[in-house]
Amino acid sequence: MKLREDMQKKEGAAFSLEKFHDDSLKQGFPPIEIVREAMPGDRSPTL
Repeated sequence: MKLREDMQKKEGAAFSLEKFHDDSLKQGFPPIEIVREAMPGDRSPTL
């Protein structure tokens, strides 16, 4: 949920839940820290 909130803040009105879901699934099943770096492009805390 935090990752989704962060992506919504980053993308603003361009945010798409469908695209977020697709991008999340493309990451496979790595630790959330790796997904966070890949999707929003930062290393901020996961919680």
